[in-house]
Amino acid sequence: MGEHVVQLVIPARSEYLLLVRLALAGIARGVPIDDEALSDLKLAVTEACGNAVAHAYGGDAGTVEVRYVVTRDSISIEVRDEGDRETPIVPTAMPRIDGGAPPESGMGLAIIQAIVDELEIEARDGAGTVVRMRKNL
Repeated sequence: MGEHVVQLVIPARSEYLLLVRLALAGIARGVPIDDEALSDLKLAVTEACGNAVAHAYGGDAGTVEVRYVVTRDSISIEVRDEGDRETPIVPTAMPRIDGGAPPESGMGLAIIQAIVDELEIEARDGAGTVVRMRKNL
């Protein structure tokens, strides 16, 4: 199996998050991933996209781009928004699962970090955020 790349662009609205999960389920057919790992990865991509929907555009219209890259050894997902957040997401601001998160912090990034093998967050000054994650198979 070579590398398979699929890109999906959705409106930054919560009702489109199911489409992101369904796309991943379809894309993952034919790769050696068990049901539990696939379910976890669906949760991770939903959290990343949900974060973009909730925070990237401040209620204004926008889009979220999801890029899936599937190889024999891994599934990589990139979630990109073009929003201008007042407070950019940075890895050092990720809440801890042990309850040490400030009350205003969600647990989405900590959940993603617990699920995937690699997580990278790029806060682009005034030009959105890119969340990259990879799950080894």
